[in-house]
Amino acid sequence: MIATVQLLRTHGSTSPSAASVYRAADGQLALQIDEEPALGSAATAGALNRILAKSPEPAGATKTQASGLAAAPAYCGTSTEYAFSGGIWANSVFPWTYNSRSQPASDALQAIQFGFRFITDTSSACGTYYTFASSDYRGSTTRYTWGTRDNGNVVGWAGFDPGILGATYSWVDSSGFRVEVDIAFNNRVTNWFTGLSGTVPAGRYDLISVATHEAGHGFGLAHYHNSSYPVMHPTLGTGVNKRVKRSGDLTGMGVLY
Repeated sequence: MIATVQLLRTHGSTSPSAASVYRAADGQLALQIDEEPALGSAATAGALNRILAKSPEPAGATKTQASGLAAAPAYCGTSTEYAFSGGIWANSVFPWTYNSRSQPASDALQAIQFGFRFITDTSSACGTYYTFASSDYRGSTTRYTWGTRDNGNVVGWAGFDPGILGATYSWVDSSGFRVEVDIAFNNRVTNWFTGLSGTVPAGRYDLISVATHEAGHGFGLAHYHNSSYPVMHPTLGTGVNKRVKRSGDLTGMGVLY
């Protein structure tokens, strides 16, 4: 079993953005912070890295993106700009429920749902790469546990330090399947933009863009550090519309599913 947490931080943050823990056959725990092993024998850390790197063969499906909500990016990057955190959903479907407790606005769920749609769409202004990935919204819930495995995939709001916009907690079993994912957005951020307009106001964080990023983690995409263009880059600035999957995001989702 692998347990992973991945954080989307505000632009300029230099703090770690991901950590994974895995118990190997030798009984030792391996801890990886960002891309560096931090605990465990070399063999154990190596096993963790191999599992995190697993991915299935490409598959395809046809979908249409609601591109009117997303500004076309000035630069799309390259198709190699993606990384995996390990594990995929059985049948390519991510089922989730929503807890509205402490949400910043009544249209927050709508924005989050668009984020899930953007990450699973096949086409964007940066091209097309077929994917079978889909999400299954199963309604509201009062379940409220973040970072603790309880057999429920909950999306909602929690309090983090001001430099964090969202966090995704994932559990992957020994067969390489995702068995639980929780996503939490920071309810201490006071300048969320929850609207659908493609123009994000200056000084506001775009919830759809953050939801697109966190949903990417939920499906198994990891942060991509070597370029700031992908949706899966670990930081986001204010006034930025980053809802469109760049070339690497498109390819990563297509390779995973």
